[in-house]
Amino acid sequence: MDWRKVKPAPVPSHEYLPHGPPVDFSFKELKDFAELFTEEPLSGTRKAISKAYSTGSQVLSQQDTGWGFSSKRKGHAVGSSSTRESMAGSTVTARTGRTGGGGKSSGRLMTATDQRLAAESQTGKSTARTLGGPIQLNSICVRVNNNELQTWENFEEAMESVLDDATKLSWIDLSHNHLTQIDDVITKYKDLTVVYLHGNSVLKMTDVYKLAALPRLQKLTLHGNPIEEVPFYRTKIIGAIRTLKELDFTAITKVDRDRAYVDYRNRAARMLNRKEEED
Repeated sequence: MDWRKVKPAPVPSHEYLPHGPPVDFSFKELKDFAELFTEEPLSGTRKAISKAYSTGSQVLSQQDTGWGFSSKRKGHAVGSSSTRESMAGSTVTARTGRTGGGGKSSGRLMTATDQRLAAESQTGKSTARTLGGPIQLNSICVRVNNNELQTWENFEEAMESVLDDATKLSWIDLSHNHLTQIDDVITKYKDLTVVYLHGNSVLKMTDVYKLAALPRLQKLTLHGNPIEEVPFYRTKIIGAIRTLKELDFTAITKVDRDRAYVDYRNRAARMLNRKEEED
């Protein structure tokens, strides 16, 4: 098979669902991924962990309202006054227990999340779009660029701590750190389509070849690393990661693929000749 015609795996269906903006930890002088456990992002919403409840008072947490990011839903910008009024009229007044008729409400405040989950449990269908008001949208994108990261230690745990579903991670910016290698851990995220690693200290091309295990990878940056000085750097990467459509912010052309294919065949022939000589 002519691998010049290889195409990336189909984009998973969740790519077309609404998601929040990237969870942004850039320019925070982070030295370890473990710092993401406690650091607040510059934009985007953190993984929803807890909900704020109140007895006898009407209180909603940011996790319930989703007011922590800029997004539009049903014509209202999240956090706008009209949206807050909608929330007050449709979700904030709902409580568990009996109300109306002069009776007293009992139990804790029922939040928008409570209503959605209760409706879903009865119907078996998602009602997130039918209750009105904003809901929290977590992201499938993470920015950790322009920090001081040197190793991949705690990377997997950090992604779990900030994303609702880390397995759906599809876009990550790790540029302008001090990473000297590309760890195998990144190959666990099979939905990755964009990986930015420019401006690091990656030393070995063999580390780059690990990214060929990502079936949907289409955009990759590695310029500004020591490996950029390797002869035929671009050609070798295109030949190794055949799903790529863009390398170092430059589109991969048919000429690029033809050149990589010739290089691949020549190297394969040299390896075969070397093996025959050894035998």
